[in-house]
Amino acid sequence: IGIPNADLIPSFRRVLPAWGVSLHDPAGRPFKQTSIGRLLVAVELYLERGHAADVAGLLRHPVIERWLDMQSEPGGLGAFGVVEAYDRLLEDTVPLELSTFLPPRHKSLHEAIRPLLLQLQPMRHAVESVSERAEGLRALLEDWLTPHLESGSCSDADLQAIDQVMDRLTEFARVDERISDPVSSAAIIRLLLGLLDTATVQVPDEGDSIEGLGWLECHLDDAPALLLAGFNEGVVPSSINSDPFLPNDLRRGLGLADNDQRYARDAFLLEAIIR
Repeated sequence: IGIPNADLIPSFRRVLPAWGVSLHDPAGRPFKQTSIGRLLVAVELYLERGHAADVAGLLRHPVIERWLDMQSEPGGLGAFGVVEAYDRLLEDTVPLELSTFLPPRHKSLHEAIRPLLLQLQPMRHAVESVSERAEGLRALLEDWLTPHLESGSCSDADLQAIDQVMDRLTEFARVDERISDPVSSAAIIRLLLGLLDTATVQVPDEGDSIEGLGWLECHLDDAPALLLAGFNEGVVPSSINSDPFLPNDLRRGLGLADNDQRYARDAFLLEAIIR
């Protein structure tokens, strides 16, 4: 499958397994599309804003679901019950932020999510050194991830991403407190996500998976059949006309790739693919 529009790759990862096949992306999976990447994005959003609606994303994350299951008492709501009960709370009370105690009719939900809130609430306003914040975040992630790792449900990509996060936090923990300003937990997570923004994790080829190729690689592949997905105007060929710094005419004058060159290149590639 040739995928000129990279935004379609997550959709293929979801759809193809339902058809009995998997997608292998040679370029690797962006860090933010891994389980730990999505978890950090959700945590940073809640720590920064503190909105009750932001907790809903956390409760739906598999790592948090499994961790809350481990914390719950026998006969509790369970992971699915917590999500359903929390949605009812948002519809019932329309809160901007979560109060210390929920209304009595939501007592079972309060008991279920209290362990999570007890961990996150102190982190919202704490400002400490980089090393202390990094140590605190690493301890929190280790606590959350332990049930997930022990279940054996982590993919190789997720394990690689977890290693990348822990390696960066270890580096942060070594920062000399005398040369670093105090930071919040949200700031540490933003810094971490910024450093890993261009990182990828390699997903091993399962042998019978379908190869997902970028537009520039399609003409080099020797598969007997090729399906192009997202071959639409604006993607192939792409055009840049109103860039505030390098509009098309200026790019042409500087000898950079302009619309005409991209059009010619893509016309050549399509002809090569067809032949």
